[in-house]
Amino acid sequence: MPSHWTKYFQIFFLGIFTSITQILLSREFYSTFSGNELSIGILLAFWLLGSGIGNLISKKYIKNFYKTFKYLFFFNLLYFLLILLVLRRFRLLFNFSPGEIINIFYILLFSIFFIFPYCLIWGISFATLFFLLKEENVKYPESKIYFIETLSATFGSILATFFAIKYFSAFTLIGCLLIVYSIFYLISFKDSFLFFRDLVFIILILIFSSFLIFFSKRINYSTEKWRIGNFEIKKIIESYYGKILITRQGKSYAFYENGVYLFSIDDEISPQIDVSIPLSQAKKVENILIFGENYRLLSELVKNTNVKFILLVSLDPQIVWEEEVIIKTNYFKHSKVLILFGDVRYYIKKIRKKFDIIISTIPDPLNLQLNKYYTKEFFQLLKNRLSENGVLYFRISSSENFISKPQGMLLGSIYNTLKASFENIIVLPGDSNYFLASISFQNLTTNNKQIYENYKNNGGSSDYFLNYFVPFNFDKFKINSLMNSIDFNTKLNTDLAPITYFYNLKLWSTYFSSDLKNIFFKLYNIKFEIILFILLIIFTILFITLKNRDSLILFSISNIGFIEISLELFVIFIYQIIRGYLYANIGIIYSSFMLGLSLGSFLYTKLKLENKKIFLNIQFIYIFIPLGLYFIYKFVEIINFEFLKDIIFILTVLFFSVLSGLQFPVAVSLYRDEKFAVGRINSFDLIFSSFAALSFSIFFVPLFGFLKLLIILTLIAFFSYIIIKFKF
Repeated sequence: MPSHWTKYFQIFFLGIFTSITQILLSREFYSTFSGNELSIGILLAFWLLGSGIGNLISKKYIKNFYKTFKYLFFFNLLYFLLILLVLRRFRLLFNFSPGEIINIFYILLFSIFFIFPYCLIWGISFATLFFLLKEENVKYPESKIYFIETLSATFGSILATFFAIKYFSAFTLIGCLLIVYSIFYLISFKDSFLFFRDLVFIILILIFSSFLIFFSKRINYSTEKWRIGNFEIKKIIESYYGKILITRQGKSYAFYENGVYLFSIDDEISPQIDVSIPLSQAKKVENILIFGENYRLLSELVKNTNVKFILLVSLDPQIVWEEEVIIKTNYFKHSKVLILFGDVRYYIKKIRKKFDIIISTIPDPLNLQLNKYYTKEFFQLLKNRLSENGVLYFRISSSENFISKPQGMLLGSIYNTLKASFENIIVLPGDSNYFLASISFQNLTTNNKQIYENYKNNGGSSDYFLNYFVPFNFDKFKINSLMNSIDFNTKLNTDLAPITYFYNLKLWSTYFSSDLKNIFFKLYNIKFEIILFILLIIFTILFITLKNRDSLILFSISNIGFIEISLELFVIFIYQIIRGYLYANIGIIYSSFMLGLSLGSFLYTKLKLENKKIFLNIQFIYIFIPLGLYFIYKFVEIINFEFLKDIIFILTVLFFSVLSGLQFPVAVSLYRDEKFAVGRINSFDLIFSSFAALSFSIFFVPLFGFLKLLIILTLIAFFSYIIIKFKF
């Protein structure tokens, strides 16, 4: 095999391996770190940072590096296996209990010590292969290497999303990748064999790979068990919404999704409370809507009330089916009950029926998928589905005796958001804070006599609620004490400004360090106008100082890298809000992005335009993309065809990634230092992309929301174009 073809195949494997492992890591991050999209942003940030610095330092070590280059893929795949094992062991290593939210500090710590070095090696590999192809005088190496790498990454993403992850465990996939590269190694490097040593090495790799594949189910089960400590795993389910773990301890079954505790089968008290509180407030109850995952509420409603119709909307049917098998109940098939599977936001827009009670058992707004059930837009939808005297009920985890400042801000934001749609709101104290909301001022009450009367009239019969809950939790002194602890000077939570996402970050930070908490409190006080002023100063300085052509190229590629990753994360986060299938379909978004990059690099070889003209035109087009995405979001929001929404998301990512893929080889061709152009340009692209991913996830989106972020990106693109136009 010719030398340069060996390197092309290595680039091909580089793209496949990195894309498959990135998707695997995204899903593992999602499961380990409680399904929070923030963790995906941090993963992407350190992935890009490692790759970028790897490109940057490759110039210094490139000649010595290739001596061991043929072993590198083996080393990195084995290192990836170690990362996977540490991720699954993470909770036990740092004494986090099952269902406990892991602090942001630990996510950063893990990414620094594991994700960063893993991607550093891939970054060095990419730059090394380009350098070696350049020395062999291969024509158009910058576009070819970029095209092959991005096309193979697209292929790897599609393979992982639609086939590999669906049918095989991560350990099977790692074993298969090791075997594939071993075969390539035997074919390509036979002339440079240190025969005995290399043969023994390959044999050991093949034996280890076979072991991983053969025992993958047992290894997968054992390592998943690390997530939950001493509990027995009853079942592991990969659903569209995440990884479901059903655990058992004695006769008790508990359900977890992406590390978030959902409910326990043997919990007798919580279903009684969740049914009894709204029954004690509504004057007459005939129709009830329930959405969430704990369907033990059905037994309470069907057996003990006068309710005539119950509509259940389940986001994840897998949980319902498994719960039905465990509790062996027929309540799901009761004549009063109708079950619909899917997003309640989708169904509630279509349903015209009014309900006397709406009960949400959705967990706290820990991520964007959950946060969308606590926004102004969603509360307005619920208001439209309530009868004149109807009652909305949900709970938020809390402390019975002390409300911290971050918790008070979270409760205040939810209260203020509710108040934008509902006239009357009551918040009850306890180990959870119980929210009641009604359109009518007269409907809600804390008067014990009225509570007992409503409850009995509606067929309620819980002794616990009557004798214990009402005297304690409806106590006026306790309610007033709770209300005094809530911070009402907080912002409303909306789809495009998910501020509770930020309040949860602040609450998250208190679990580790007061210093980290103080950082988030200081960030909260930063005004949007200050950010705009800082941007103006930065770009003024850049306009004065940037002079030579190479520095302008690096500047251009840096800001486009910043913008494109921000836009990719925007699409990922908005996809989660609108569709909610991020866990299953994140590979599709990655695939679309990589396909666009490869198409862009392919177009470079076909277009007969002047490089400088393409370079300037792409910079100009990027001015209009961010706010264009806002209008696409508003359009997608009103479309009723779910498949069409997916197509629009894919085409959107394709469009701006094609531009980025075209810009890269153009920038390389214009750069003067030809041998190290790819490494240097790619490093600036990736490093600034990583900064975008980190600041997007932790700062801009939670604090300012999506619309203001898009305004910032538009201004960055505009100022950058002005500088490039007049200085290039």
